[in-house]
Amino acid sequence: MRDWLYGLVRRFTWKMNKHYWMEVRADAYMACNGLCWFCGYPVDIVDFTVDHIISMSRGGTDELYNLRIGHEMCHLKHHRNRGD
Repeated sequence: MRDWLYGLVRRFTWKMNKHYWMEVRADAYMACNGLCWFCGYPVDIVDFTVDHIISMSRGGTDELYNLRIGHEMCHLKHHRNRGD
């Protein structure tokens, strides 16, 4: 019974998190006016990454003021150059 309940809670939490992240992504897209933070070109509303300005490992949060959007390649180049 305990394992069944644990599985149910995990599935529910995952669905809630998925919904939460869909809203966060939409809010970040709107806050950045649909433009890549790194190169300044328009970003496809379906295919973009969300980046933390202050990384979670350094104490950043998922608040909108700490999020920016970008193309996947721009995001990868940024982290490659930073050494993350």
